Amino acid sequence: DLKLALEKAKDAGRKERVLVRQREQVTTPENINLDLTYSVLFNLASQYSVNEMYAEALNTYQVIVKNKMFSNAGILKMNMGNIYLKQRNYSKAIKFYRMALDQVPSVNKQMRIKIMQNIGVTFIQADREKMKKAFQKLITVPLEIDEDKYISPSDDPHTNLVTEAIKNDHLRQMERERKAMAEKYIMTSAKLIAPVIETSFAAGYDWCVEVVKASQYVELANDLEINKAVTYLRQKDYNQAVEILKVLEKKDNRVKSAAATNLSALYYMGKDFAQASSYADIAVNSDRYNPAALTNKGNTVFANGDYEKAAEFYKEALRNDSSCTEALYNIGLTYEKLNRLDEALDCFLKLHAILRNSAEVLYQIANMYLI
Repeated sequence: DLKLALEKAKDAGRKERVLVRQREQVTTPENINLDLTYSVLFNLASQYSVNEMYAEALNTYQVIVKNKMFSNAGILKMNMGNIYLKQRNYSKAIKFYRMALDQVPSVNKQMRIKIMQNIGVTFIQADREKMKKAFQKLITVPLEIDEDKYISPSDDPHTNLVTEAIKNDHLRQMERERKAMAEKYIMTSAKLIAPVIETSFAAGYDWCVEVVKASQYVELANDLEINKAVTYLRQKDYNQAVEILKVLEKKDNRVKSAAATNLSALYYMGKDFAQASSYADIAVNSDRYNPAALTNKGNTVFANGDYEKAAEFYKEALRNDSSCTEALYNIGLTYEKLNRLDEALDCFLKLHAILRNSAEVLYQIANMYLI
């Protein structure tokens, strides 16, 4: 109940002001509870915002930001930027995001990346050059991960033991998470800007690929190429998609598996099951843990009528990724073909718990009850 929450926030504000006046009468101003005042004002601004009372929210945030007694209040300029973005006031949104960025210390890389991502999204509505500059700035955020320290430089047993010990310690896990987050932001930003920064989405992707190749994230260039091929597939430009994917098929195993997976799906849709099966084999051999590749292989076996074997591929896909809904759906269809109706129904009911509004799943459940 957003309106009730707003009323409660206003009431908290009134009570807090009364409390401040009473405290001022019996104690010195230095003993005023600034944390309480900050919390009340911040909550009120947040409630105004979710109730789409943006002017009131901005005014309340300004009260916090202008009060020099509140430490680190400047970061709230990001919230103000978010409001201006909702109001489609892009120039002010960018202005406040930049002010917020100036307030964030360089050690807080996650927050800086988040703000820069917001700037990039805002630039989508601005001119192309600004979008490009924002993407280039995002690319240059240093990860400060020293990969060399995880490689033993000598035959010294003690050094080797230390290197082995730190390969999977908490710091290394944090570094992996930070890198994964940065890569996610870069890929998302590229997907957003590629269709609009050049005369065509292909040219936009090419620009992003070249920028990424010249950065510390060079390995993402192949992922962007795959996204480009998938975009061609969605536009039903199959020849261009095949051309890109066949080039990527010659890359390292991870990229090769992803490219072959898409080629397999493409040939399957064209009912060329021999080619689909061949590329599914390449994808699986390149990455045995690729659930999409295993699902594709299962599909080609299913098309040939070998339902027991198809079920094994779908099961393996689910063992590698329990959230692979395509494999779960297909194994339900396979059990139906094998007349294992209770198991088929169980698959579709599990899928329904994940995809509550899927018409295809609801149809299959109804069909199971009719059989």
